Amino acid sequence: MRKLLLHPAALVFLLYGCGRMEDRRVDHVARIYMHDAGEYTLFVRDPSSGELRAEKFHVTSAVLVEDVPPEGEMWAVHRRHSSGCAEDRLTIHLHAVKDVNAADWQRREGVGPTRRTVEGTTEVIE
Repeated sequence: MRKLLLHPAALVFLLYGCGRMEDRRVDHVARIYMHDAGEYTLFVRDPSSGELRAEKFHVTSAVLVEDVPPEGEMWAVHRRHSSGCAEDRLTIHLHAVKDVNAADWQRREGVGPTRRTVEGTTEVIE
């Protein structure tokens, strides 16, 4: 009869799964760019200085929620597992879908000598 031996790290993973979920709220979103499905850049305004900083997100899934009133500030929530082993999600709360702007993207395709970089721009459809 064979015995199954588990490494202690594997045992911890089996008992506790991927780790706990972490939600990070991003307030004061001034501009939203969609590069590709699951690739977004949010420009976030610092309320004290007025400066904008870019935060880039590569996520498994993204959800756009049109629930911010015209005078309200847009915001987002980035949900991910602490270990990074499962899908992560970006939920963007905005005024209207028209708040999402087109953006450039780059993708590598091929293998070995046929490997190349393809560039494009996401188009806005109204």
